[in-house]
Amino acid sequence: EVTDQVLARNKLQVVTDSLEQQVKDRTRQLEGINIALEQTNLDLTNSQSFLQQLIDSSVELIAVVDKDLNYITVNSAFEKATKLRSDQVIGTSVKDVFQASINASQLEALNSALKGSTVNLSTYKAVSANIYLDTHFIPLLIKDEIEGVIIMMRDVSNIVKTERELQNVIRQLQDA
Repeated sequence: EVTDQVLARNKLQVVTDSLEQQVKDRTRQLEGINIALEQTNLDLTNSQSFLQQLIDSSVELIAVVDKDLNYITVNSAFEKATKLRSDQVIGTSVKDVFQASINASQLEALNSALKGSTVNLSTYKAVSANIYLDTHFIPLLIKDEIEGVIIMMRDVSNIVKTERELQNVIRQLQDA
């Protein structure tokens, strides 16, 4: 009986030791995975920061919307021209942000881009910012799937102003 207890205790110790070793091995494995995830998270944060710096360095107004036309990101030129901060528009629908000034051709361009076409709306007056824009609506492709639209707007107000001044000069010359 004492021998049986000793044998049982020894077997129990062997099983316990084996389980403890398995736990230690699995913990080491999970710690390695956790370190890799932390590095991936850091890399992702750095990539997001890099991309934001890249679009912020553009003089063009840039906005990115998802399939539901909710803003994902905007650049500093967009913020400056619209007088809206990114935290005021991100997650909000284009229709809600610019309800009074978005027109049918802009909505059509957004929908066409969501179907895969790149669309250009040349020289129109942006009511909300009181500037003239030339805008490109570009499908946002991720793994060959359209996930949204990149909206790139160029302020062409100075070009429009110069063209009008030139037309006035030409008219004056023709009248003389």
